[in-house]
Amino acid sequence: MRHLVACCLASGSGGNALWVEAEDQAVLVDAGLSYRELERRVSLVQELDPQRLVAVLITHEHRDHIDGLAVLAERLGLPVYLHQKTVPMVQRKLGGLPEVRVFDCETAFSIGPLQLRAFPVSHDCSNPVGFRISHQGRSLGLATDLGIVTEAVSNSLRDCEVLVLEANHDPALLWAGPYPEQLKRRVAGRYGHLSNTASATLLSSLLHAGLHTVVLVHLSRHNNTPDLARTAFTAVLASTPTRLLLAEQDSPGELLVV
Repeated sequence: MRHLVACCLASGSGGNALWVEAEDQAVLVDAGLSYRELERRVSLVQELDPQRLVAVLITHEHRDHIDGLAVLAERLGLPVYLHQKTVPMVQRKLGGLPEVRVFDCETAFSIGPLQLRAFPVSHDCSNPVGFRISHQGRSLGLATDLGIVTEAVSNSLRDCEVLVLEANHDPALLWAGPYPEQLKRRVAGRYGHLSNTASATLLSSLLHAGLHTVVLVHLSRHNNTPDLARTAFTAVLASTPTRLLLAEQDSPGELLVV
């Protein structure tokens, strides 16, 4: 594929994976599904081919982002890109990986035709990151699993054509819901997950004429609904042509041309 394209294969506490590709070289951001399920999800999107995968990028070491990583990397012989402080955490959980390459949040790097820059996010793990992935002047920004929006997050996501943003919970639903009090505080805290309203506020600061698609990810099954998430973004996008899509846990989304 000549252009930068992306497809969310899965999103949620049951496992996360985002496919990004340009010029027939693809990377997978997170591998939170089993190898067999990742293979099945890819097969459901006609335009994707696992033989074009050249690397896996990991945002952080929580299980819903790395469960299928070891088998995937081993079977396809893929290098795994990790923040330097995340490497020991992942290796402790999964054991050895065939090839590890480290990055930091100060230096841009390339994988084939893709230019990448990681940026720090606020979450309860060793050194979580989001990514800005670019090709020929067009960019996709990914920010998921973060409790608050920082200046680094906002600046890293500016002027992207596609944004993949966490909209994890509705605050009222969270506090009235079944989670134990400690878990509610964790989800709502600065190292937890971004609410619909916080994510919509972030988006309002990032609107520009070239932003054509926003994909909401990591919606909680217990503390959110698709209707609540859409409603939170309606006013922000009302006067724009930007499309709003919701990623699903159980099936891949559409292929997006960035």
